[in-house]
Amino acid sequence: MNTGLCDICKKVAILYTCPLCGRRVCSEHFDIRRGVCVECIRGRYLRYLDR
Repeated sequence: MNTGLCDICKKVAILYTCPLCGRRVCSEHFDIRRGVCVECIRGRYLRYLDR
């Protein structure tokens, strides 16, 4: 985890890197349980996560 701008909300925060898409996101936009960002959960990677 690093500090920087969230790729989704653009706020300065401690960031997580999504292993699927590479986005650097804050804790509000990272699903700890699934280990990916909320955009991947909502989008095209949802089928991959449900396997």
